[in-house]
Amino acid sequence: MDKAKLKKIATTGLKVLKNAVDIASKFFPPVGVIGSLIDAVLGVFEKTQSITDVQKHFQVISQGLDELSQQNQKVMEDIGKATTDRQFKDVRFSLNYQFKKYKEMIDAPPEERSQEFVEFYENVKGRQHLYTLYESVIGVSKVFSQPILQVYQQHSGTDRETMINLSQELFSLFSIGCITMMAHGVIIGDDVEGRAKEWEEKMVEVTSAIEKAVGEFK
Repeated sequence: MDKAKLKKIATTGLKVLKNAVDIASKFFPPVGVIGSLIDAVLGVFEKTQSITDVQKHFQVISQGLDELSQQNQKVMEDIGKATTDRQFKDVRFSLNYQFKKYKEMIDAPPEERSQEFVEFYENVKGRQHLYTLYESVIGVSKVFSQPILQVYQQHSGTDRETMINLSQELFSLFSIGCITMMAHGVIIGDDVEGRAKEWEEKMVEVTSAIEKAVGEFK
């Protein structure tokens, strides 16, 4: 994998996220930190001449997303035990594991692992998990018995802070899902612009739905 392709793989998903991150940061301050990192890293990517630099600076974004997710690990596990929607646990695990494989590809020597990532992503039906999560958030899911934001609201009770934390975790899942989905598109030579346009619009829908759900907590 040459430097130009690696840069495209590493940046395409970040560009898709940027607009949604800007919106979400207004009510999720930690997401604003991710937005600042995206801006900084994209700026560095435009100038760097080194694959090592691309790998190093992508790790900054990766660490930020991991921290956002890990903050709510225990609460998410509790929800998984409390709800009959085992599918959500499967979707969450799959999206996180896809991102792990993606990071391994970014960190690997240039000639390795891109095909391994593609085969893995297609074998686990990577895009399907992202669509399933999207459909649950906007309330049209045929998989989950309840919209995921409704499950979050019930678990949060009257605690707005809990709802905010859960919603940040959800936003993190969409973020890593978009990054891996766009990387897959770049590698196989799919319609990357079409994917980007579709998911930029979907991420705005997702962010609006999350904002509305959080807004019901005073």
